[in-house]
Amino acid sequence: MSLHEISTIVSLVLTGVVGIAGGLHFCCSRLLLRAYPTLEFELTSCRVMGALRILSALFLALPQTRVWGASLVALIAFVAVIAQLNAARYMWAIPGIVALTVLPVTMASGPLS
Repeated sequence: MSLHEISTIVSLVLTGVVGIAGGLHFCCSRLLLRAYPTLEFELTSCRVMGALRILSALFLALPQTRVWGASLVALIAFVAVIAQLNAARYMWAIPGIVALTVLPVTMASGPLS
């Protein structure tokens, strides 16, 4: 299996994870509101974050726009990790750190020309 195939698989898995997270944010469940205790999310901000995550998942799905999707995921994950670390909720920050770690691999599967 080549590096290009591996990075394509990783980017498609990340697309699915970000899409599911976007759907959960768009629904704005009680579990999500407990994950961000100090930010006091409102229904509108949950939906905006969900829409941004779904948009980034759509960008990640296409090889031509994968760089834009990875940039948007990096921005969202960075803000989420900082918010969790600020609230001293270190276990909740791990998914964002993993997403930031995987992003360079996803960018390797973009168009070559």
